[in-house]
Amino acid sequence: MSPSRRRPSTPRGSNGETTEREQAARLQTATYRISEAANAAEHLPELFRAIHGIISELMPARNLYIALYDAEAGLLSFPYWVDEHDPPPAAHKLERGLTEYVLRTGQPLLATPQVHEDLVRRGEADLIGAPSLDWIGVPLKAHDRTIGVLVAQTYTEGIRFGE
Repeated sequence: MSPSRRRPSTPRGSNGETTEREQAARLQTATYRISEAANAAEHLPELFRAIHGIISELMPARNLYIALYDAEAGLLSFPYWVDEHDPPPAAHKLERGLTEYVLRTGQPLLATPQVHEDLVRRGEADLIGAPSLDWIGVPLKAHDRTIGVLVAQTYTEGIRFGE
């Protein structure tokens, strides 16, 4: 699943294959640049800003945050937060939001309004914060454990994430 602006699907064939190859190359380059930024950054805020910039080149990422879970303290913190509607939350115990859902499952999630509604109806997540049109969360893992979640979300009609 890769985030992008929703477009009509490209027919299979040379154009579709070229687009897929170009997208794969862009993702590979972005991964390399994030790795370089991780090695070069002297402080986490610098690294987080670099990651946000790189992701913004791949997809709409005006609203992006990084949540980290401290299992010993049982706290979820938000060391990087850029959002046009909600202020950064204070560190807190785990709740039932989408961030915690990704933290629990260890799986990426693209939450359209329908997906979010289904999760709420099944009791797997609650609505926390301003409702977004699309929300995408990717687990951050270390040693086979999910230690955090990187999230991008959009509130703007016409800027949506696709699969």
